[in-house]
Parts: sequence; C-alpha cells; structure tokens
Amino acid sequence: GGAGGFPKFTSVIGGAGVLASIESWGAQGYQQDIWLLDATTGKGTKLIEGGSSPQYVASTGHLFFSRGPALMAVRFDPANKKVIGDAVGVFDGLGANTWSNGDFSISAAGHLLFDPGGRLGTDRRLVTVNAAHEVAPYVADTRSYESALSASHDGKQVAVVIANSHGT
Repeated sequence: GGAGGFPKFTSVIGGAGVLASIESWGAQGYQQDIWLLDATTGKGTKLIEGGSSPQYVASTGHLFFSRGPALMAVRFDPANKKVIGDAVGVFDGLGANTWSNGDFSISAAGHLLFDPGGRLGTDRRLVTVNAAHEVAPYVADTRSYESALSASHDGKQVAVVIANSHGT
C-alpha cells in the first residue's frame, strides 16, 4: 500500500473485482488490510486483516500477500469472492520495516520478484566519525532508526523517526 492511506490495486481474474491494500488507523494502531472491491456493486469487503500487496495467481487459485517480512498464501475462490481456509507462510525474508509489510511481485507462472532482507532497521546505532575517521557511539543503544535522519548544523543534535509497535 501507499503512504497516507492511498490504496494499491491489483485486479482479480474471474471477474471477482479488484484487490486493494488499504492502510488505516484503528484500535491496534497503524494497519494494512486487504480488501476486495466489487466493480458491479461498488462495495468493498475486507478479505485479510494485517496484510498487503495482494496478488492473485489464477493457475494455482492462491491469493499471495505480505505480512511483515513474510510472504503468505491463501486459497481464493473468485466465484464466491472469499478466501478458503487459513493463510500459510510461503517464505520469510521480504525486505520490510517496522510500519510496512514487504513488497513483492509474482507472475502468472509463479516467478517471484522481491527485495530481500527481512525486517530492516531494527538494530541501528547512531555514531560520529571524526576527522581521523574514528567511529564513536553517539547514542549507546541500538534502536529502529528507520527514516528522516537529520543533524543540526553544529553536529551536536540529531533527529530521527523511531517507530513504535503501532507503526507511529
């Protein structure tokens, strides 16, 4: 899904509708869910909670999606517009950060394309490097320093986004 609640769409073969990754804020914090948008009725149905990047592979009848760094699959019935059974893990190691699921692409023939790496940025350390190229810790603990790193002009202060378990 895209930032700021913009959905990512993929079509479903069989006329079932359009799959979308929808981002929202709820009781559990920031969340990505998979919805099926019915072009005939104009209504949406949540298919999978806590997943994104839905891709349907008609040749196997599976809906593939990501949940964190994991690639998941569940049977999908386009005629009844429903998932069948429980989702199962296919692969663990999609590149992902604290607040988003991994991204991937899968062809109709089953060829998988993805950025590897698993959960990224959870154990980073802020350091300083002096003129003699000596590295020293700026902050002792490792944290999830994932984005928006900025240093003051005098180099004495830094600001960085550190996401919590809710993705904020």
